[in-house]
Amino acid sequence: MSSVDPRRVLRSLLLLVCAAIVAVAAGACSVLEGLAPPATPTPCAMAFSEARCEAIRVSVARDLGVDPSDISTMEVLPAPTPERAEDGSIILNLGGGPAPEVGVVLIDGSAHRVTLPCGGIAGAFVPACMEEPALTPSSVTIGGYRDVPCPGEPPDGCATPQPPTQPDAVAEAAPIEIAALDVPIDRVGQFEVVVGSGSLPNGILSEASFALAESWPDGVVILEGSVFLDVRSLEPDGRPFDNYYLHGWRKGVERIEAVLVFHVDHVEPGGMLRIRDLVVR
Repeated sequence: MSSVDPRRVLRSLLLLVCAAIVAVAAGACSVLEGLAPPATPTPCAMAFSEARCEAIRVSVARDLGVDPSDISTMEVLPAPTPERAEDGSIILNLGGGPAPEVGVVLIDGSAHRVTLPCGGIAGAFVPACMEEPALTPSSVTIGGYRDVPCPGEPPDGCATPQPPTQPDAVAEAAPIEIAALDVPIDRVGQFEVVVGSGSLPNGILSEASFALAESWPDGVVILEGSVFLDVRSLEPDGRPFDNYYLHGWRKGVERIEAVLVFHVDHVEPGGMLRIRDLVVR
């Protein structure tokens, strides 16, 4: 019986590992390809999607303090030369692709160079940095709403569990449920739109959620990249719904209203934000 040469086994394993690294790197590059600037100055419409160019135009106009209609031409500039180490090797930026730079000419003939805010993980949530811009529905119950606040040392510094909801309060409560709501957008600026009112059993908020019919509405640009569903107490002594424990428990029901909060940076005539499946209970 022939013996196995351990050196050949090790070499085979190393080749498999190298092949896997190449495959993963290729996949990562394909993901970043849509986020990175092109190799030559390129009109935005040829470098990125129409929706991303719209977000970039509004972002650049905001940075320059002009109206988006004041922009005559907009080109995505080449990526800078990669930084190299003393041995000549390229220094990799593991935080994502390079932030695109945009060359802009205004209708008054002035030329400008603007760097988009696309560093780090911005490509995941900043519309001007996304390959396909999208808005994220957000609410008070998404994230750390039920995190236990501990300003001091446990157990004295931590919140105690809330009592359970009472059956009579559950029966009396009136959740807010909206299957479809179209919100007309007729201006730029901050919006706080009250979409409904109801009540919660013993003041306990279990869910605040909604969906958007269009991930990137036509003619509406929200550079923050999100629409927030806020829940506000209508009681004189009502506390903010920013933390389950800090808000506390109350006898009976707590009257509330649901408010959509967002900032519009640009809108075209007929702009609309279409809300679907909104629930607060």
